[in-house]
Amino acid sequence: MIFDRFGKPLPHQQEILDFIGAYIKKYNLAPSVREIGRAFAMKHPNAAQKTIDVLIKKGYLKKVPNKIRGLRIVEDKK
Repeated sequence: MIFDRFGKPLPHQQEILDFIGAYIKKYNLAPSVREIGRAFAMKHPNAAQKTIDVLIKKGYLKKVPNKIRGLRIVEDKK
């Protein structure tokens, strides 16, 4: 994956992060990987999963273990 040198989200990563935040705010749960992929016209869910993994690694998202739709935004990172 491509990282910028400061660990900030790249523009497409920020769009996905914003989408996840808006989805959580609207539905009170995180979108599925497939929903993220569909929202951004990704051909395969793995593309969305890779972006999620990068955002977790950068500290912008947290995955709640053993929970479906367990993504959470790390507020103090923004």
